[in-house]
Amino acid sequence: EIIEPLEKVLMLDKVGMKMQYGMTGAWQYPVVAGVEASIEDENAEVNDTKIDISKINPSPKRVTLAIPVSNRAIDQSNGALLSIVRTQMTMGLARLLNKWMFSPSKITTKASEGCFVNPITKLTATPGKEWKEAIKLKGAVMKTGVIFDGTPAYVCSATKYADLESTPRDAGSGLMVIENGKINGFPVFITEYIGDGILGFGIFSYQLVGQFGQMRMTYDPYTGAKKNLVYFVLNTDFDMLTLRPEAFGTLKDSTPTT
Repeated sequence: EIIEPLEKVLMLDKVGMKMQYGMTGAWQYPVVAGVEASIEDENAEVNDTKIDISKINPSPKRVTLAIPVSNRAIDQSNGALLSIVRTQMTMGLARLLNKWMFSPSKITTKASEGCFVNPITKLTATPGKEWKEAIKLKGAVMKTGVIFDGTPAYVCSATKYADLESTPRDAGSGLMVIENGKINGFPVFITEYIGDGILGFGIFSYQLVGQFGQMRMTYDPYTGAKKNLVYFVLNTDFDMLTLRPEAFGTLKDSTPTT
């Protein structure tokens, strides 16, 4: 009941990305560099092509949340409080995972880096060229050679979204940079965790989100008994891995000069 809504709250279902649940053991994902064929004479011996294969291993991090509730509130809610607590746990967990994934800086030394912490593509915006540079951002990611599937998307804050939604592409078309929730056909999603002044672009199939083992919600009526409190405690393990930093990029507003 806690797990099921997470993909929707994390926007994963919107970009076709899936979270893996209940994993055990070593989660390893092979990363294979691209190879290129060559043109040779008819009977020439072809040289061997080495395939660079590396593995990215997870390091599950404990994710936990504790909600204290008074016994009086439990009695007066007539049983409805448990549903409220479960909903709040789901939302609290989703907020952490969204922050972990989209923040442009590492959220804590205990966490791995999100996809926009160290992307290969890092561009600086020029005022008045919003449309051209949004397309340039996508092109810079494409240039790295990553495969575009069904998961490319732009990401920005609500303030940035509103700005691009009201910024003309050019002087005569009447079209804005964001039209119908998209930039040049690619969806734009809103999250405040990326921060203002940043437009991110990524192919999210290259961003792994995994939950390890069980999600345990513990009902603890003893620890807070002296204060007439009951604790609902969630404990589980998550990890997040950016398989290809080339698949992500940011376009940051230039710092105003003073």
